[in-house]
Amino acid sequence: MKYFLFAVVFLTSGIGRAQDASNQTIQQIKREYNKIDAGAQHMRTVDKDLDNGSKGHMFYEGDDLRKAVFTYNAETGKETDEFYFLKGKPLFSHTLRTLKKGGAVVENRYFFDNGHIVRWINTGGATVDQSKYAAKEQEILDEIKDLH
Repeated sequence: MKYFLFAVVFLTSGIGRAQDASNQTIQQIKREYNKIDAGAQHMRTVDKDLDNGSKGHMFYEGDDLRKAVFTYNAETGKETDEFYFLKGKPLFSHTLRTLKKGGAVVENRYFFDNGHIVRWINTGGATVDQSKYAAKEQEILDEIKDLH
């Protein structure tokens, strides 16, 4: 019985440390994208007109793309996608879709570490199952690949 309790304590303490490391990574990502937002008014801005009256705004620090914001207008509603970058890799993405019919809001937050999703938070504030990260990561990478 002692060995069983030791094993349970040992294993759960490892999970706790992994969770702490993950939370530290998320906090670092939040600090960095807040820093980008705070400095955006001092960055060089490039505006683009997209299809259907949609708009794109890119924010550069020197030659480095730090933030991109796209607003899409569609028959079903409006969508805003924000992407934050660190050293040419995605750091954070926030998508907000407001549906015309019923006014429902769909929101997702994607946290990246070294170009890979490490946490995805959905509209309800819940963390999405990690089994879905790879497909969503590829979708986002495909969407932003031509921005630089």
